[in-house]
Parts: sequence; C-alpha cells; structure tokens
Amino acid sequence: MEFARRFPWISVRFYDPTEDPIDQVGDLTAGADLVIVPEFNEPDIVGAVGFMRTRRKDFLLLFHDAHHPFSVVYPVWQSCRFLLAVRRS
Repeated sequence: MEFARRFPWISVRFYDPTEDPIDQVGDLTAGADLVIVPEFNEPDIVGAVGFMRTRRKDFLLLFHDAHHPFSVVYPVWQSCRFLLAVRRS
C-alpha cells in the first residue's frame, strides 16, 4: 500500500467485516494515540470506534470526510477502508 510505504512509522490496521466490530476495534486501537476513520467505513465500524473512544478515552478520534478538499492531497484514502492507528513509541 502506497500510504504505508510513504509513512512507515505509522501503523495502518485493517478490520475484517465478518467479525464482531467491537472486539476488533478494541484490538485495532489498543495503544493508539490517534485513530482516523474515513467516511468509507461501514456504519457498524464507525459506531464501534466511537463507542470504544467513549469507553476508554485513551486515543484521539478523528473522522475524515473525503469530500473535503484535503482529500485531493491523499487520494489513497479514497480507495480503501481502514483504521489508522499511530502507536506510542
């Protein structure tokens, strides 16, 4: 993936849509300082991330709207679904 190649210090984590979203989000966001959720994620994943943030309060949560002009700079965000978790060093 182009994003991971350009930013190797950032951990990009993917979810499995066939598994329980709450359990996955708990694992995917463990130890993250920042989680960015693009609008292309399924509603249950977006809800699970919001739920986990409210429950744990240990990471900053940002929702990315790809229709915003900023998305022109990072078109890779428009081509995939992912959770981006930046690990504490």
